[in-house]
Amino acid sequence: PLAPPPGFTLQNDTFYDYIINVVYDRYTLNGIAYSILFYIGKPIVDFSVAKTDPHFLGSVYAFGAPVPFADDQTTYDNCGKQNAVNKLSKAQISLTLPSVRRAQPISTRGFGIPGTPLGSLDPDAAERVLDIGLKWYFIELGGRKADASEFLRTKIAVLRGEGQHPVEDHVIPRY
Repeated sequence: PLAPPPGFTLQNDTFYDYIINVVYDRYTLNGIAYSILFYIGKPIVDFSVAKTDPHFLGSVYAFGAPVPFADDQTTYDNCGKQNAVNKLSKAQISLTLPSVRRAQPISTRGFGIPGTPLGSLDPDAAERVLDIGLKWYFIELGGRKADASEFLRTKIAVLRGEGQHPVEDHVIPRY
């Protein structure tokens, strides 16, 4: 096997694994669907092609039904029940693979944020880049950018763990 670049692995073939943890209210916009788009560095300008932007990391799609739909009746009974008890949804976005695609030796390329080159996934460099550069947009169905103040119950956190992918195919990865 090829030797991994410095900073991608720790002792015992473990590696740092980063995720975005998202807790969100599907009914914030009265049940109208919306997305949360995550990117790093340069802001996304054209949301119609945001997922092909090189700075795009991932997204969460909040699917719901209008609440109330008509005459105080919901489209789906379950949506109405969840909305009535302020039910929140959860999602995770892996940052490890998008980060590995961007992490190159400092001498060949920076990360796109002045003064914060990411040459590996070691915590000092990766967490500095994420702290400075991780951004997100709320996009309503139809592509309009929504004001973040409408999403007060949304909580977003970046978490780091360690993973281990054994060389043997029959051994299950450990996180």
